[in-house]
Amino acid sequence: MQKYFLSTLLIILLVLSVSCENDYPASVYDPDELGAPNPEITSVDPPNESFEGIGVVTINGNNFASEMHRNLVFFNAQQATLLEDQSNDSKLVVKVPIVIGDEEITELDSVTIRVAVTGDSTGKKGSYEYGTYSPYKIIKPAVDWGGFKLEAPKAAACDAEENIYVVTAEKNVYKIDPTGQKTLFNTITISTASGMKVGWNGDLFITVANRPIFTVNENFSGLFTALGGKVYDLDFDPDSNMYAVGEGVFAVKANQSNMAVGHYDDFVLGSVKVYDSYLYVSGEYVGASADTAAEGVWKSEILDAEGNLGQKEEVFNWAEYVGEDGPRLESIAIDENGVIYMGSGDRYDTDYIRDDAIIKYDPATDEAQPFRSEVLYTPASYLCWGTGNYLYIVRNTTSLGFASSPGRTVIRTALSTGGAHYYGREF
Repeated sequence: MQKYFLSTLLIILLVLSVSCENDYPASVYDPDELGAPNPEITSVDPPNESFEGIGVVTINGNNFASEMHRNLVFFNAQQATLLEDQSNDSKLVVKVPIVIGDEEITELDSVTIRVAVTGDSTGKKGSYEYGTYSPYKIIKPAVDWGGFKLEAPKAAACDAEENIYVVTAEKNVYKIDPTGQKTLFNTITISTASGMKVGWNGDLFITVANRPIFTVNENFSGLFTALGGKVYDLDFDPDSNMYAVGEGVFAVKANQSNMAVGHYDDFVLGSVKVYDSYLYVSGEYVGASADTAAEGVWKSEILDAEGNLGQKEEVFNWAEYVGEDGPRLESIAIDENGVIYMGSGDRYDTDYIRDDAIIKYDPATDEAQPFRSEVLYTPASYLCWGTGNYLYIVRNTTSLGFASSPGRTVIRTALSTGGAHYYGREF
């Protein structure tokens, strides 16, 4: 009886299993059906890294679609914007998407670039596989550096170890190490700091929009010297001369002796940089000549080890470039190729006005253009190159009361080129 029952149960289960099989339609897969040839990436330019949100990358390869809308490019999972007018079936030019989602991460060094070719409504087939290229580094083009939203940063300087020093209107001098860790370095007695550089013996030298220059290190903070006119910024040349600029130009020695140099009696100069045996300055012309730019950049050849200067030459007419109601020129920096970066002041009327924060000017080609306006906001109150490819931007905004104002901070932006040689770290 038990054997009969088990046999009957097995028969019932077999019938049920057959009757419960899925009744799927016939497969449409055709193993002989060929899709579009799989895309292949042979090279990428730039080959190793680019900046998210602003970088433009050229992808060279084979089997890209001639109809540009069929080509899809991804950086990890994020789709890039294809610049169709610059692309073809062997070259895709794309704008890098935002890839880094974490605010604490400044770069990703293992990104994979993928290219897919899709089908379309005309019956053209898509590819079955991606073309890939990896690893590729994606860098944030601008990051907050030090967190200064509760204080007003005024100027910044960099030492030989890429430590950044920031002086604030609250009379504090902070040190930010290369990892971004901020500590209080020292204090000063004046709230009107306008410029700062690393100089003799690794000390900091600070202008305060007046005649005195202060010096600061870990153990001392006090007066270095006072000059014959107000000075707003300073820099050093290869012969250990400090140039302090403001109401004219002063060449200052380590023993505090100084003399007025150059031909800038009718100028109020706000920024200075030594490059390739020339002293570059920016500021306003307050004289009567109609042939001189009202605001701009000038240069004078450094003639000797005493710091004497030759005649001034106009480099860039800022007033003409921005127009009558444009922003002020606040600061300049120069890269290793002689390209000048000029920082704009902020403007506001009924609200904050979004001007280009930095204008990049190449004297070799006489071309000026906005620099990273997608991610940088005015003001660029003070510009400071690090030891490598980082440019630090002090943003001491005056428009905090407006809803759209970006606020006070220091921004670190990575470039593909380094800054001009800085001599003040060598003494």
